Amino acid sequence: MLDILNPVKAVQSLILVIKDISNYLFYRKRIKKINEEGFFKERNIRVDSLNRVYYVVNLEPELQLATGDIIDLEKSRVYDSVSKIQSVFANNNLIEIVNVSSKRIKSEDYYAYLVTISYRTNFEWKDVFRILLLGVASYYLIHFGIWLGENWEHASSYVSNKLNSK
Repeated sequence: MLDILNPVKAVQSLILVIKDISNYLFYRKRIKKINEEGFFKERNIRVDSLNRVYYVVNLEPELQLATGDIIDLEKSRVYDSVSKIQSVFANNNLIEIVNVSSKRIKSEDYYAYLVTISYRTNFEWKDVFRILLLGVASYYLIHFGIWLGENWEHASSYVSNKLNSK
């Protein structure tokens, strides 16, 4: 609990969230630019409303007949497909702020991987809570200071009466 109330960590969280928002806006701008240039359309890559980039890597049905550890073979095909588009992300300085994930889609009549490239967030929800707590505490401290400044005579006489009464 004291970790959340620490004002130094709250300021660090604020800086982290601001940097993360700035990086996301940079990511969004670059993805839109790449999409407008037609790079994604040429390769059947889609971009959704959250600017996640995704595409499907279809695997040959013959791979299912292979013996041994086919998961490594499947993953190598996915890595090959990612490496083909990696240069575009590197040229646009997006490599360090993206997260690449894949999900296996396998049924009786379909065999593929869904590859998703999305923005990687660096903050946690406790950072947002810390910032909100810092904001509320600052608001009340400032208003208390203003009230104390306006009512200084009453407050000082009240405190001196309490101190002298004992």
